[in-house]
Amino acid sequence: MIAPSHLVFGQFAYFCAAVVAGQKPQAVEALVAAAAALLPDLDKRDGIVGRWFPWISGPLEHWVGHRTATHSLLASVAVGLLSWPLPEGYGIALTAGFASHAIADMMTPAGVAWLWPARVRCVLPGNEKYRMDAMGLGEL
Repeated sequence: MIAPSHLVFGQFAYFCAAVVAGQKPQAVEALVAAAAALLPDLDKRDGIVGRWFPWISGPLEHWVGHRTATHSLLASVAVGLLSWPLPEGYGIALTAGFASHAIADMMTPAGVAWLWPARVRCVLPGNEKYRMDAMGLGEL
């Protein structure tokens, strides 16, 4: 998926999580969620975040590959635990935004290694003809 799609999906995930948690959504927290939705692409050298931190993204992409460690359930749980001390709304925004990235990428034919370090790729939905190609009609 492309960055604008991740930004929108991250904000949507934040708003849903805030409503479920009984938290009033705030604009600043929505921006945090949008930014967090871009973070998993740290494992891609030519991605937006990867270009900001090439000394991290290069080795990550080389050693573990794209859509693996940073797109995993393990990484989402780690972000959730690290955001625990933050004020409640910011923790929800950071966690929901970060996790939304991997869920959105699961809707593409390539899927993600959600259960990393296992090599199996997880995709949504199960029927291949309903998955979205990056920059394809379904995503746009």
